[in-house]
Amino acid sequence: MSLNLLVALLFLLCAAGCTTPVEHRVDDTFQIRAASFEPLANMERVESEALQRELYLDSEKIIDARHVTSADVVYLSEGQIGLNLTLTEEGAKRIAFATENNIGRPLAILVDGTVVSAPIVRERIDGGGLRISGDFTFSELDALAKRIAPN
Repeated sequence: MSLNLLVALLFLLCAAGCTTPVEHRVDDTFQIRAASFEPLANMERVESEALQRELYLDSEKIIDARHVTSADVVYLSEGQIGLNLTLTEEGAKRIAFATENNIGRPLAILVDGTVVSAPIVRERIDGGGLRISGDFTFSELDALAKRIAPN
């Protein structure tokens, strides 16, 4: 997957129930972490090729692949595609708490340990679903979906 992609993260409300995570997943495949564009204590400095700037990441993950129960490639408007993620109950709670406490600040999305996007939180996100969209091919999103939620 090309990490030169500018990826938009859209949060979706999800009414579907969540199940327990599959324990064998590699949690570095997908992560969301609190971030800052300015240096803050206890944050690690990284260069993001996708963002074309430096970013500071919290050492703690908000969610990772273990918090995802399903990942499905979906077709969006105007021929674009996206990846819908359904979160576990714990993942949904963690995203809700993190978004409530980070309004106006970025959350970094990491794929294979590399920052691919850092959207600014506008409001608390309740529910339990996320959508990743951007300049991906179907094959790239399908491969990522299978790695995040192999069942």
